[in-house]
Amino acid sequence: DSLAKKLLGMQLMVEPVALTIFQVIRGINVEPVLTHLLPYYERDEARHVALGLRYLPALIKDMSTAERLDLFVFQMKLLTLEVITQNTIRKDLEKLGIDPRDMIDIGRGKQLQALNEVFEAIDPAKRDLANRILQRYTDVAVEWTLPSVGQSEELSERFKRTFDVLVKGSGFSEEHDIDPGITDDQVPLINGLKEAAAKRKRNRRKKAAS
Repeated sequence: DSLAKKLLGMQLMVEPVALTIFQVIRGINVEPVLTHLLPYYERDEARHVALGLRYLPALIKDMSTAERLDLFVFQMKLLTLEVITQNTIRKDLEKLGIDPRDMIDIGRGKQLQALNEVFEAIDPAKRDLANRILQRYTDVAVEWTLPSVGQSEELSERFKRTFDVLVKGSGFSEEHDIDPGITDDQVPLINGLKEAAAKRKRNRRKKAAS
């Protein structure tokens, strides 16, 4: 029932994941028709993220400390579910030639950029602290549930790697632009619709003038 949770969950957590999937699948060109269609979806999804960036900071500013902590815990739950979900499709990604860790890093980078913009609008002084907590938690969750290709999956080895990440961190800090950078040339159908709409508008003006 919380609008803030809906904006955070959908616009700033789920939508960047969708953008990541579209970007990665388009990059490997697994199917030509799909590859040509994905830029349209990417441009649309980027606008959905912008909705959260625009309205969430104002909602958070009006929250009490308890409400902010509740939203933060909700975000941690979403991060956990995202990592677990990534692990469930790991074999499918590998069959497509996609390294699951590379894909999750792109998604994390997009989420990091979005959340940085939110924190910057609310309280820039607390942005770094919030990011460090989220990053370390995600580092640990990723290292435990999603070993890199070629790494041992023995529990003892995974525990050792995860403990090292808990203590030292993974060093991950790369942001990935939320804007997919889709050019007009990649979405010619949209341009055609815009031109047709502009033409109809000009024709209506001419008729009104006559």
